[in-house]
Order: sequence, then structure tokens, then C-alpha cells
Amino acid sequence: SVDDINVKGKRVLVRCDFNVPLIDGKITDENRIVAALPTIKKLIADGGKVILCSHLGKPKGEPKPELSLAPVAVRLSELLGQEVKFAADPEVVGPNAVGTAHRAHCSNVGVASLVDTAVVGYLMQKEIDFLGNAVENPERPFVAILGGAKVSSKISVIENLLEKVDTLIIGGGMAYTFSKAMGGNVGTSLLEEDYCQYALDMLKKAEEKGEAPFFILCDEIEDPHNLGAIIRTANLAGAHGVIIPKRR
Repeated sequence: SVDDINVKGKRVLVRCDFNVPLIDGKITDENRIVAALPTIKKLIADGGKVILCSHLGKPKGEPKPELSLAPVAVRLSELLGQEVKFAADPEVVGPNAVGTAHRAHCSNVGVASLVDTAVVGYLMQKEIDFLGNAVENPERPFVAILGGAKVSSKISVIENLLEKVDTLIIGGGMAYTFSKAMGGNVGTSLLEEDYCQYALDMLKKAEEKGEAPFFILCDEIEDPHNLGAIIRTANLAGAHGVIIPKRR
């Protein structure tokens, strides 16, 4: 981590997650910025020349003024109590962006492969420690919630979690692939039809465990406070799949 390196006098590139919501150029939720502050302050205090990089939205390879990180630079200046210069066209490591670290983006793996030293920031280390303990030494009952659009990108995660959890909640767009595999009608919802058999295989694998995890297939639950009751009901009913759509 950043505690293990000497950055005095060195340029330090930090891959942050400043993908914050903006309305008319105003930041409406600064939690991601605040979460990165401990790492940034540590590097500055240790004499590093800190360069922060991030993405905002999905500009699709084109410069879009409404997706500029300039408002983030302004807010960072206020939070740090010193000027943060904004580079509109940087030339571009220490990853600190938990939400993007799993992606093979050039700012994650490309740059890291070209520098002598690559470490994680405090935010990333916190997540690694938390997830490691949660998976290897969990409190029971152990419930995991897995979301996302595609089953195909979550294969190893699903298979790994099946061996460890008591309940696996499948949410997001990939819920529809499981729903379709179980004979449901998903209309025009997002569907990976090629992975319906895989979904069935995972359901079968769960059943073969003895005390099988319950798959709760949910998409846009209207009242998330009811989720606990839904899980308990499914458990009592002995069901291995419950579909709770808000809309199709």
C-alpha cells in the first residue's frame, strides 16, 4: 500500500474514482471525492508530487464539456486547502478506484505495467481487507448480493460465491437470464440467451450442495426494506428462485 513506499520528490499517479453525479456542473454527491482524501493527503504529506486521474461518465472517446472533471478539481481544492490544477488534456501508479479496478482500462493496467512501483491506496486496501475477511471468515448467515448486466462477466464470481454463501441474491440485468432459464417471460429485457444453460447449471449446483443457497432474482425492487422478509419467505418455502420485478 502507500504506507510501504517512499514518494518524497517523486511524481505519483493516482487512479481515483471521481465519477460523481453532476447537475448543471454542480456536484450533487461528493462521497467518492471525500473517500480518496486520506490517500491524497498521505502522499502530499510524504513529499510526493501527486497527479490524480479519473473518468467521468461515458464520453465514448470524444471530449464532452458536460463530462469535464473541472468541478471536481475545484471541490478538491476546497477540501485540501490548496490549489488543485486541472489538466484539460493530460499526457498520461497507485490505483485507488475500487469501482473500476476490475476493468482492463489503460489507466488501471496499462500505466501500471510501465512504472517501477505500483501500490494500492487506502480506499482500495480497505476494500481488499474487508472483502477478504468477509469471504474467508464470514459471519453466518452469509448473504451475497451480486448485480450487473451480464452473467458472462460474473462466471468466476458466481462459482466462487456458491461454495461459500448461504444465500446468493442475483440482481440487475443478469437476473433476466436466470429468469428466462427458469422458464420465465422476460419480454425485451436484457438477456444473454447463450448463458441460460449456465444459469441452470448453477441452480443445479446449488441444489446439490445439500443446504442449497437460495437464488433471489430481483430487479428494481420497489421497497428494498422488504428484501429481508422476501429472503425469509423463500427460505421457509424451500424455493430456490424468486423473481421480484418492479417492471418488465
